[in-house]
Amino acid sequence: MKTTLFLTFALLMGAASGWALTPSQLTAAEKTTYDGLKRDPAAASAYLATRAYLKLSQRVAAKSVPALSLTDFPDNFDDKYLTTAEQEIIDKATNLRFAAMMAGPITA
Repeated sequence: MKTTLFLTFALLMGAASGWALTPSQLTAAEKTTYDGLKRDPAAASAYLATRAYLKLSQRVAAKSVPALSLTDFPDNFDDKYLTTAEQEIIDKATNLRFAAMMAGPITA
């Protein structure tokens, strides 16, 4: 019960910040990894947050969504759940976001 409440809270908080991902949205390989983490709510939440951020970064890197839609890293983001190639995608998306921020007007 406690685990379910924690994961529900984490998903709701993720939805509010734009990086929510549910287990049903994972690929088969991601679901296998997630299933191994479900007994540890913090690890499961970090895995979902990291994969959600990767999926958003992939869309930014492909330029299918605006670079400024990329948020800051979720608090529980953990790069141990990323391959080197996936980290490179996040780096590219982050660079695109930074360039878009620099191109915009300066506000205080």
